[in-house]
Amino acid sequence: MAHRGAARAEALDTVANYRLGPLFNPPAVADSTGGVSIHCPGANGGANIPGGAVVDPETGILYAASTRGYSAPALMPGTERDENSNVDWVTYGPGGVRGPLRLPLVKPPYSSITAIELNTGDHLWQIPNGTTPDDIRNHPALEGVEIGNTGARAHATKLVTKTLLMYDLTAWEAEHGELADGTALLVRTGWSSRWNDRAAYLGTDLTGPEAVPELHFPGIAPEAAQWLVDNRGVAAVGIDTPSIDYGQSSDYRSHVILYERNIVGFENLTNLERLPATGAGIVALPMKIEGGSGGPLRVVGWVGG
Repeated sequence: MAHRGAARAEALDTVANYRLGPLFNPPAVADSTGGVSIHCPGANGGANIPGGAVVDPETGILYAASTRGYSAPALMPGTERDENSNVDWVTYGPGGVRGPLRLPLVKPPYSSITAIELNTGDHLWQIPNGTTPDDIRNHPALEGVEIGNTGARAHATKLVTKTLLMYDLTAWEAEHGELADGTALLVRTGWSSRWNDRAAYLGTDLTGPEAVPELHFPGIAPEAAQWLVDNRGVAAVGIDTPSIDYGQSSDYRSHVILYERNIVGFENLTNLERLPATGAGIVALPMKIEGGSGGPLRVVGWVGG
């Protein structure tokens, strides 16, 4: 506890040497009264190169990578930096700011991927990019503190497809541990936020056979389904979209791969953001329909207890 108190005190002392705010505060001259400003994101940028963003034109969702770096750039006359400069002002170095006890000065996540609905501007979800760095996880000042995933201090490279595999399953396991036998794997895409808008949720207002070729929503890639049955012993797979397969699927391959191994599928889930990445329990209560291949289902999740 003493270490944490010392870290906070050192952070406040550090910040007191800089100007803070207002929003979009410009860089200051190196020797200006009051000091220079701390910028967050800093010289390494927020949602910029080499992170950038990708967009799915069918779903209208943009996936942006960002970092929560910070710096305190100071301006100096260009000719002081280079006598041949034709620029009035240049920055004097990147302007790094040392954090308390060699910890970051700002709160995590230190890098993220955010899904943004372009039609409404809503943030559907945000996840840390990467895992907590060892120098934070093992820091003496944080001993005994339960540290969630802070994300790594790095930009994410992204690829978007119709089935959208943002992180593959092995990358998820590297962060949270291997999927245990009997696990129910629940995939959260943020799609359930569209539930009250039929066209947005299904991709069309049409009904019946005419609607099938117009369906648009993400699902579980057949490659991911095959990897699960070949390498893990999950008991069930669920997703917060209308179907295990993506909307434009015509062969429902993920259904076939999973169901022929008696891996149960849950569709149209919601509130998955209220569950932790691991450790939650679920009860799935289907309506008993004799001879049916599926039926309405109520799924209840709980944490702890």
